[in-house]
This record gives sequence, structure tokens and C-alpha cells, in this order.
Amino acid sequence: MVNTSEKCEPMIEPLLCGIVLGLVPITLLGLFVSAWNQYRRSSSMPDWE
Repeated sequence: MVNTSEKCEPMIEPLLCGIVLGLVPITLLGLFVSAWNQYRRSSSMPDWE
């Protein structure tokens, strides 16, 4: 008989947690780098208008 009155703690898998925590900063860094490159490129282009 299983005691259902005990509180079940969710188990976070260390591998999945490590993958998520590793990918989020790399993704954000990549977005900021691409935005910075686009900003630099657009500011160095001559304004034809």
C-alpha cells in the first residue's frame, strides 16, 4: 500500500537542467551579438535618403 498523504517532490533531472541552464545564456548572447552586428552594419551604411 502506497502512502498518498506524503508530499511528492518533483525530481529535476540534472542533465536536463544543465542543458537548459547552459543553452539559455548562449542563446541570449547570440541574439545580442547578432543585434549588435546588425546595428553596426546599419550605422556604417550611407544614408541615401
